Parts: sequence; C-alpha cells; structure tokens
Amino acid sequence: MTFAPGRFSLDAIASLTLAATVIVVGCGSSSFAGVNDAAFRLRWVGIAALALVGLAGVLRARRVAITPWLAAPLLLVAFGLLSAVWSVAPKLSLQRGVALSLVVAAAAAFAGLVPVRPGLPRALARGIVAGATALALAGFVVWLARPGTAIQPATVETALRYRGFGGNPNTFAMLYALALPLAVAEALAVAGRAWRLALAATVVALVGSISASGSHGGIAAAVVGVGLTVLLTLRGRRLAAGLAGVAGVAAIMLAAVSIPKPNPVPPPVTVTVPQQAAVPVAGSRRAEILPVPVLTSDPNELGRPRPGQQLTYYKRTLFGSSGRAQAWDGAIRQALQRPLLGFGFGTEGNVFIDRYYVFNGGYVENTYISMLMQLGVTGLVAFIGVLLLACAGAVREVRRAQRAGGRQAWRAGFAGATLAGVVIAVVQSFASAAGNVATVAFWIAVLLVAAPQVARARWSTP
Repeated sequence: MTFAPGRFSLDAIASLTLAATVIVVGCGSSSFAGVNDAAFRLRWVGIAALALVGLAGVLRARRVAITPWLAAPLLLVAFGLLSAVWSVAPKLSLQRGVALSLVVAAAAAFAGLVPVRPGLPRALARGIVAGATALALAGFVVWLARPGTAIQPATVETALRYRGFGGNPNTFAMLYALALPLAVAEALAVAGRAWRLALAATVVALVGSISASGSHGGIAAAVVGVGLTVLLTLRGRRLAAGLAGVAGVAAIMLAAVSIPKPNPVPPPVTVTVPQQAAVPVAGSRRAEILPVPVLTSDPNELGRPRPGQQLTYYKRTLFGSSGRAQAWDGAIRQALQRPLLGFGFGTEGNVFIDRYYVFNGGYVENTYISMLMQLGVTGLVAFIGVLLLACAGAVREVRRAQRAGGRQAWRAGFAGATLAGVVIAVVQSFASAAGNVATVAFWIAVLLVAAPQVARARWSTP
C-alpha cells in the first residue's frame, strides 16, 4: 500500500476512516432498531479498519516516535486481556479486551506518526468533528420527520429531552462534548471565511444538540473542554473575549436546560389484574378459578416506599445525581469484594445489579468505579496514571512548541477533548467499552494530546 502525497495521503485516509467509524459506531447506538442491527457488526469492521490504517502508516514510516507514554495505554489494555484468567466471564473479557486493544493500538500508531506527518493530528480532529456533525444532522432530520422518535417525553420526574438520532438523551451528548473543543480549535486556526462559517455552523449544531439533550454531564464536559482549548489557543484581549464567550454560552446552555419542565400530573395509578388459574378444589372433581398474584416489580429495591406509603417522585435537578450516588456507593461495595484485580475486564454489566429505586440503569455510570469493579485498584490506578501521563506529556510538548516560537491549535483541541472525557467519565461508563459512541474519539484525544514532535527511534523502510 502506497500513500502518495495529495488526495489519497495517509492523512486523508485516516480522517475518512475515523469519520466513518464514528458514524457507524453511532448508528449502533441509535433509536432505530433496524439501524442498530445493521451497524452492530459493521462498527467492529470500522474499528479494525482504523487499526489497519495506523499499522500501515507505521510500517511505511522511516521514523516514528517511541516513548514510554505510548506504551502506558497499551499496557493497560494488555492487563485487561490478562484479566480473562481470573474473570467471572473469561470469554467476554477476552472479546472486549481485544476490541479496546484495536482502538488504543490505532491511537498509539497515529501518535507515533506525528513527527513524520505533522498534518495527521489535524486530519484526525477533522474526522472526529465530521463524524459527530453527521450524527447531529441526522438527529435534526429525525426531529423534523419523526418528532416523537427524536424527543423523550416528559415524565413527573424528568422534563422533555432531545435525543435526536441517539438511543437516549445522554448517548450522543458524550460524543458532541468531545468533538466541540476540536471544532472550536479548528475554527480558531483555519483561514478563509467560508471554512470559518462552516465550522461556526458546526459549533452551533453541536452546542444546540447538547443543550436540548439536557445532559448535565455533556454540558459540563463541553464547557470545560472548550474553555481549556480557548485558554491554550488565544492570547491577550482575544483570550479575555474568548473566555467571556464560553461563559456566555455556558449560561445559555444551562438556561436552555431549565426551560422544559417535568409533567406536573403524576401518571395514573394502574391496578394489575391478577392472572387466573384453575386450582383443584379438595374433595371435588371440579376446578375453581382462583386469582394468582403476579409480581410486577421488585419490592426490595433500596429506597422504594413500603406498601401503604405514598409513592415518592424524585425530581431531576440541575445538580442532582439522578440516583447515581446511591448506585456508586453500592458498586464500590461490590468492587471491594475483589479489591486488587476486580471481576474481569468488560464484566461491569454482569456484576453490577441495579437494586436502587431511584437509579435506572444496567451500568454503574462512572468510568472510574467501573474500572475499579473490572480491574480492581490495580486497573483504576493504571487508568488514572494514563490520564496523568497524558497531561504531563501535553504540558511538555506545549512548552516545547512555545520555545520554538509556534503554537499547535490541534493540540489545544485534543487537550480540551481529553479534559471533556475526564469529566464525562464521572457520570458515564464509557472509556473501557470500544463500542461506545465516545470511546474512539476519547482514546484518539488522550494519545494525540501528548504525541511528541520529535521521533526517538528509526524504522527502516522495507
């Protein structure tokens, strides 16, 4: 395979493959069952193709960067694969470990190619933004054609929320929050009025989608991510104006979230009609029809009102945890049953049990607790160590660029996306699931933000 400069360069191929992968993985988390079924297997093809593009680029490169930082994420996923030895679901741990290994390997390959392909990071950023924008536009089309599908109706506990093309309001908000800092960085660096207008429209579409979703985690991640990008990109009066703009947009997003209100009318109390069965009567040949009670819900959920008590509705508030705090406490208690190595990579959905009346979900909804549950304290420390190494590497490369008299807008965008992912990880379990809509973008950002500009090893061309 030859990557000639120009239209079909490695940069262009990587960008298009990444955009297609983001779209396909998003389709696998959509609100349409038919689309989900078609994209379920195709998303793994996209991830594998992304890894192959990275591998092909490394094999063709004369010089690549090899640093301890690039090895750290690979060691983390290797530990996840090793966990199949003690996992409660060995096959599942192996499968999910291989899937995440492909994502991290692709990101590491791209990061290693930065010294010889300085345009690659910007091309990858454009791929993520293009994929996220396509999904946002698909959501608008769904809203126009089938509003009932794109909108999650209001309940007595939650207000009306926009989900667009996603399966629930929080699904695509994660991806949009990661893509937004990259779009802002590109808008600040690109030349040409037409491109800036296009990127401005992209930013508006992403901000509007996040705001309408009502995702508190998505809004917080987008604001801090864009804030860091602006802080690293602008100087002087432009910096002050940029931060003021970020604060203004944050205020608008929070105001937009508070406009929809929950349904003030509680749902009618429904009486479950018992099933009937023919029960033999002692001393008689006939069978009498007697009611048989049917258990419709778990009466032992923690926090559930006891029989005879008034049903309590928990309103979703701006700073509320939506029941997550109670679930996190229970999940930590479960994780401490295997504190050192955990229950095995990818087993969160198998091990965590939702016993909580307020909380509604099959996952812990916290990446850090999820890592603790899957890989124990060892895995959690390793994951946090990867993030800290990314921060240290980013600071090192930013200072090096400043000493050389230049600035890298793409690195500021990936720094913002990484910080956005760190924030999202507090309220969502996503970083260890390769099939999650935000995982590919997150690991690309984490490894590219610290990508060195100078290669430290030479590879011979075959």
